[in-house]
Amino acid sequence: MNAQNEEYRSVVSASAGYSLTGTLINAAETIVGSDALSVKSVPALQLTYDYGINKLFSVGVAVGYQNFGFDVSNYAFTNDSGSEVIENVTANYSRLNVALRPLIHYANNGNLDLYSGLRVGYLNNSFSSDSTDEDFDLDLNSDGRFAFGLTAFGLRYYFTDNIGAGIEINIGAPYISCFNLNARF
Repeated sequence: MNAQNEEYRSVVSASAGYSLTGTLINAAETIVGSDALSVKSVPALQLTYDYGINKLFSVGVAVGYQNFGFDVSNYAFTNDSGSEVIENVTANYSRLNVALRPLIHYANNGNLDLYSGLRVGYLNNSFSSDSTDEDFDLDLNSDGRFAFGLTAFGLRYYFTDNIGAGIEINIGAPYISCFNLNARF
């Protein structure tokens, strides 16, 4: 019995995940020193909608978001007139990923849904700061690009006919692993 793709054609999921980008940015606080740099971040968050085409395949859309806040103390630079300026800076870096998500479902029963698939879409990076230094960017330039990801393994377990929880292991944006809550209908 392939419950997601026969009885229940649609699944909506909300996920919170662990990302490599988040780990690297949070590591910067340790490397630079907590007196000079403070980083605030949230896990990568994602909403997905998957539609079961048949018992083996589904196609869906996913929107993932992650945000990082930075407080830099005593940032020093030389301005255009040659004077040294020392300021405290607040900055923000965010990532928005929008993608199509074709999935292959296997080893399913009424309560368990195992799947793997692709994630093909667009990743937009956005950086802003209140620094008066025009060159202040923490090497996090704003840009957008094509993004490709692989959902190596996904698992959903339904506690009721419609409500479940699961995990995913991914390669690529927006996260490496996540925990999700699911509703099927």
